[in-house]
Amino acid sequence: LEDIQFSIILGAILASFSVWLFVGRLRHTLPITISILVSVIAAYSVINFSGFTLNFISMLALAVAVGLVVDDAIVVQENLLKVHEQTNDAEKATEQGVSEVALAVLAATSTLIAVFLPIGFMTGIIGQFFKEFGVTVAAAVAISLVVSLVLIPLIFYHFTATVHHVGERGPILRIVDYFSRLFNPIHTGFLKAYMLLEGQYEGFLRAALRRRALVITISVVFFALTIPLLGLVQVGFLPPSDQGTFSVNIELPVEADFASTDAVVRRIEAEIKNLPEVENVVSLVGSSTGSRMTGGTSQSNLGSVTAVMLDKKLRKTHWRWWGIIPVPYRNTSFDLIERTRTMFKDIPGAKVTAAAEGEGGGQHAVQLSFADANYDRLKSVTAKAQAMLAKIPGAVNVDNSERPGKLEMRIIPNLQKMAQLGISPAQLGQFLRILYNGEQFSSYREGGEEYDITVIFPENIRRDLQSIKTLTIYSSKLKKSIALDSIADIQLGQGPSVIQHLNKTRSIDVYCDVKQGVGAGTVLNAWQAQMKNESLIPSTMSVRAMGESQMVGEMFQQFFIAIILGLIFTYMVLASQFNSYKHPFTIMMTVPLATTGTVLTMIATGKSLNLMTFLGIVMLIGLVTKNGILLVDFANQARERGE
Repeated sequence: LEDIQFSIILGAILASFSVWLFVGRLRHTLPITISILVSVIAAYSVINFSGFTLNFISMLALAVAVGLVVDDAIVVQENLLKVHEQTNDAEKATEQGVSEVALAVLAATSTLIAVFLPIGFMTGIIGQFFKEFGVTVAAAVAISLVVSLVLIPLIFYHFTATVHHVGERGPILRIVDYFSRLFNPIHTGFLKAYMLLEGQYEGFLRAALRRRALVITISVVFFALTIPLLGLVQVGFLPPSDQGTFSVNIELPVEADFASTDAVVRRIEAEIKNLPEVENVVSLVGSSTGSRMTGGTSQSNLGSVTAVMLDKKLRKTHWRWWGIIPVPYRNTSFDLIERTRTMFKDIPGAKVTAAAEGEGGGQHAVQLSFADANYDRLKSVTAKAQAMLAKIPGAVNVDNSERPGKLEMRIIPNLQKMAQLGISPAQLGQFLRILYNGEQFSSYREGGEEYDITVIFPENIRRDLQSIKTLTIYSSKLKKSIALDSIADIQLGQGPSVIQHLNKTRSIDVYCDVKQGVGAGTVLNAWQAQMKNESLIPSTMSVRAMGESQMVGEMFQQFFIAIILGLIFTYMVLASQFNSYKHPFTIMMTVPLATTGTVLTMIATGKSLNLMTFLGIVMLIGLVTKNGILLVDFANQARERGE
């Protein structure tokens, strides 16, 4: 949260600085800064009244709102300044300036609300994530509309009306004007560069208007390229975040005891301590960190080592190449994870996996649950599916939830022989209960204390197959005891440690983590496509995405609905504001090209299509629509004036 708070403050400062670069006077920049503060602070009230808390999502919404609420204030302030330069009358400039842009500002703000509000009504896990986000951003933008149309004109009038009356200026305005004059050369230099760029843009625009067919063709081609380029974009749920911790899970053969597991864990712990930037380690023997495979119980063949890294600021800085540019770099948890995955391959019989905290347990980057009533068929299909997954680039720690159990002794009675020999199932059950659990037969008193007398067979007999077979049980028909193996099949077997069901059907999960820079959704899509091409899944088997894989699918569904609803609401708002069916299409034609720019940017920077990227796309739709509204409205007003 501290990083987001810093981003909010820095965003407000940079937004105010950007405005100052254009207007050149602090007294005309202060209203913009005040509008940001008022809109954001007022949004806190909405958070409180809605029953939300100050968490990562609500703070992220406020950080996004800083960049949105400033737009309305800038549009109003800029038009007020323009009209004042033409009329040199503060009162007339205030009235005329607001009336000229009020419709455009209202339409632009309504569009943003129409885009962001559907996010607040998402359902499922994604809805729980971003209900606060959509409502908070929409509320902040709505408040900024009131601020820009009411507060900004009042502040502008007050500051402008006193500009020529030194006696009416208070000490604050005098200080503000002093700093404006002090830093005026910076504004002048920026303005010259901007005027040069504006001249070039005007020439480019005139050339584009003379070749409208060519411009439209190029735009269509660029948008058409977006479709094949989407295949190059990685897909995931959340962008990777360096939490400064990672875990190494150890699994030995099922017969391993605590001493053997402890020895392996201590060896791995010692080597992890020697990794750079590792500050502390925590080891567990008898369970793995958050693992499902323990089935909620302790197992002697499992262990884990969790490493805690130094604070990011204390890690050693070295240089890496970004293209042809050397950049400073500090190791992250993902760098150490990649190194750890290759360090312990020489431990015989041990399965060692390294993953970021939160991975490698019940939640994996890629996870499918296969369910089938036929257990043998289920094992066969999941084994093939796991082999396919292991061959997909970027998939690591490929495994399944099926675990071999420990050895068990199975006594399978022959009911027909038992009936012939006069041995009832209840008699056999009591015999076996005494054999393994013991049974209290009596008690005796001594010294005022009462002690139970329990009969149980010695442990060396209970654990030896041949000894069990030679035990005798009384037969009422033969009037003598007979060997136990004459009425039952006695054998050693291996029972499952966990029996997993999905909707009352036996199931097995197959899962993996992914390498840094590879999207979980990309691996999942490739895996599902390969299984479909090879017709691996029989009709009797059901397959369900679990964990992060399930959330990726839900994310696409929910955001697709939100974006479609946002576009529909946007068109309805624009059609009502402009009283036209044509102008909304003109404005919304910028959305496809914005999508092209998004895809190209993600490919160039190596970013994945994830939850945060979708939020950026939603915000981008609102911004490009808002810019289009301002341009179309200004063009309409210019045409009405005959310009």
